Amino acid sequence: MTPLRVLAPRGLVDQVLVNLLLNFRAAMPDGGTVEITMSVTTVESEAKGELEPGRYLAFGVADSGPGMPVEVAEHAFEPFFSTRAGSHGTGLGFSTA
Repeated sequence: MTPLRVLAPRGLVDQVLVNLLLNFRAAMPDGGTVEITMSVTTVESEAKGELEPGRYLAFGVADSGPGMPVEVAEHAFEPFFSTRAGSHGTGLGFSTA
């Protein structure tokens, strides 16, 4: 298979991964496991959305934490939504990612 060239600002990719990892760490204060996977996926010509047809690198993230309650998950990607009290977060981690 031909290597896949990733056309993305390195700093932006770093920011997304750091935001996700910080959220995972906060969600698992007693420790746990975080898994980051990468795979190549193909978007076909009839695909809808903003992506052009072609091969793409897909990131997957998972943790061994307890998960989010439904009422939190419904808002998790909204800017400035946070479950942290006081000044312990901006609520931009997931929305940035």
